Amino acid sequence: MCMLFRKTADVSLPESYYKDLWSHNSDGLGIWNFTEKKLVKTMSKSKGWEYIQNHQKDDLMIHFRFATSGDKNCQLAHPFYVGKNKILFHNGVLSTFRGTFEKSDTWQLAQMFKEANASTKMMVKYLEEFEK
Repeated sequence: MCMLFRKTADVSLPESYYKDLWSHNSDGLGIWNFTEKKLVKTMSKSKGWEYIQNHQKDDLMIHFRFATSGDKNCQLAHPFYVGKNKILFHNGVLSTFRGTFEKSDTWQLAQMFKEANASTKMMVKYLEEFEK
């Protein structure tokens, strides 16, 4: 299963913790920088660590992907933009989408929300009703 956690501003992430997470979940790294309102995705262990080290004063949400479906590439690393100022992270396997060899279940969900221009309220309602 993927690993998702928040690193608050001015808190250092120990390198040993990063390396351990990467060793179990190395199918893509996605970082949402709350401070800069910026999304970074990489398939590189060293580039991910470098970014985190260079942004220790920033508030970050970090997602280490463990691919249960879909290709292993930056496009499928979380998070996904689902609308203006809206991003989606997911941890686990969705019940309403079946991942394919090319596209993950979470990517498909994000595309559905994006194409529908779904409001936050609509997304929460869908998730509560269909993904419990």
